[in-house]
Amino acid sequence: MEINRRGLSEDRKVGYMEKQILENENLLVQINAHGGELARIYDKDKKREILHDANPEYWNRHAPILFPMVGASYEGKYRYKGKEYPMSQHGFARDMEFHPVESENPLEKIYALQDNERTYSVYPFHFRLQISHRLNGRVLIVSWRVENRDDKELLFNIGGHPAFRLGEGVKFSDVSLNFHTEGHLTYYKLEEPGSGCCIADKSNRLTLWNGRMNLTDDFFSDGAYIFQDASVQDVTMCVKGVPFVRVYAPGFMYFGLWSKTGAPFVCLEPWLGRADACGFKGELEEKEGIMKLAPGEVFETSYCIAVM
Repeated sequence: MEINRRGLSEDRKVGYMEKQILENENLLVQINAHGGELARIYDKDKKREILHDANPEYWNRHAPILFPMVGASYEGKYRYKGKEYPMSQHGFARDMEFHPVESENPLEKIYALQDNERTYSVYPFHFRLQISHRLNGRVLIVSWRVENRDDKELLFNIGGHPAFRLGEGVKFSDVSLNFHTEGHLTYYKLEEPGSGCCIADKSNRLTLWNGRMNLTDDFFSDGAYIFQDASVQDVTMCVKGVPFVRVYAPGFMYFGLWSKTGAPFVCLEPWLGRADACGFKGELEEKEGIMKLAPGEVFETSYCIAVM
């Protein structure tokens, strides 16, 4: 693959497709060009939908990609080399059109996004972001590839935000989470009344019993739960005691749990980075959890969604 000085790739693209379908004997998966977003996982064996249907009454997304920021920037902006740039919560990639890229694997679909004038005006870096979804039995492997196509260090966060539906008549109190660890977990909250920034100077304790905890109907009344220091990398969501879906994210330093009171889904979110700390006004390279990629280098990682 050749790359010219403007960072435009000559990789083999296929014609524009609003969505792509990935299917094996167990699962049917849909990926949308808009946001490169995983939009559907259908369990053929048990005849059930796995992802939230993006009903705007609750939340108008399924499983957006978070790039180049995870969470909110303090006061909606960040600083790079002394200049301020606006940045929306979770970055801009989730609201952009990706182009499909040809894959030799029939069980894999790929979408890609590269910088343009619109992105460069708020994020002064040349990059290419590629998202692939690959099926292996009842497991969906979500992979990210970030290329630094600039002559300076690329600074970024990246994260997943899949929302798993509860099912008809299921309440939060019917749901339990298995963290596959012992003892307790430390977590952080977001500032109220909703700046989206992290209260980083005050931690909270989540007590587990045999590595598990039961949700309550008001569990998300205070918003998201943020776990740091790679303390959460493997979570199984159970409904009425029966395993439903498992998110496995080895090597991820951050993990989020989120929903809204009364909403019919729970988000299990593997992150590389998190929201700014409340009051943070430092340079981007000083941001908690920022990823740094040297010129010409490539970063690749993946996480798995196992349908139980």
